Amino acid sequence: MQIDQKLDDQLEALRHRPENALHFDGNQRAGNIIALPDGTQHPLDEHDKRDREKFESRIKNYILGKDPVILETPREVEIGRDRSVGILSKIFDIPGYRMQQVVGRGRKLSNVQVDQLLRALDDIKREARS
Repeated sequence: MQIDQKLDDQLEALRHRPENALHFDGNQRAGNIIALPDGTQHPLDEHDKRDREKFESRIKNYILGKDPVILETPREVEIGRDRSVGILSKIFDIPGYRMQQVVGRGRKLSNVQVDQLLRALDDIKREARS
């Protein structure tokens, strides 16, 4: 996905995209905005309930995306699951057999790496169609 807009916090995000507020569809968690309109923590968010400072840190910055590349069909998902670690290992030039070994917290992609990842996703979609 491309960055459409960078917002200061989840309160601003909630005003832009109320449909992204944390909720559950049956047992499936949906939505990723954990702040309520009054700035308090959503009761369904189970992280650090007693630590206001951590919560305030977690709600800073929010990115609205556009033009996502989505692996949608069962075949696309199957190929993506099979190859994701290898693709990212090659892009980051970090050997590993598990995602945690290759992609650490706060990992950022350069423009060249973004292009490599988009090409890899396009290749997966193309292969799934053939």
